[in-house]
Amino acid sequence: HLPAEVKYGSLTVHGMNYLELLANLRATSRFTRNFNTDPSLRDLANQSLDAVLMAVSIQYMQQPAALFEEVRRVLRPGGVFIVSFSDRMFFTKAINAWTRQRSM
Repeated sequence: HLPAEVKYGSLTVHGMNYLELLANLRATSRFTRNFNTDPSLRDLANQSLDAVLMAVSIQYMQQPAALFEEVRRVLRPGGVFIVSFSDRMFFTKAINAWTRQRSM
């Protein structure tokens, strides 16, 4: 999800499958957590990140506001939070707020 030509001082990645995270060779740290049962970023210090990228997963979050509060806590002042959406989703996994929309 990140441009190959950009160099990062550090890159922390999250996912549900640690083996998949190991495939990201640019990552300097990795962690797994089910944000639907625990939306915390407890392993990350306050104001420790310059940017957070959430790629095509917001529609599956059951507690998005709690997760967003955690993102706010870990971002440095002036930090960037990018949330990307997909034009498709798995209806069996998406929360009701997404699936009940008429335009889908």
